[in-house]
Amino acid sequence: MANRRVSSRTRKVATKMAEALTSTDNRTQAAIARLEALENDNGALEVFCSCNIPNPLSKTSPPLYPHQAHNQDH
Repeated sequence: MANRRVSSRTRKVATKMAEALTSTDNRTQAAIARLEALENDNGALEVFCSCNIPNPLSKTSPPLYPHQAHNQDH
């Protein structure tokens, strides 16, 4: 099995998550819920970002605003 590089932040969150899962403390359970919500938000962002959004720097994408239409070829 190949060794995978993992950021220190990921290791820190994973360690805290493992500790939180074994705890019955309400604050810890709330932290788990926040982490799960954040994970779900990131998933939605990934889906949103993969959509076909016009690039304002691209010469081939349509103008984002009507007043940009006449400046498209400059």
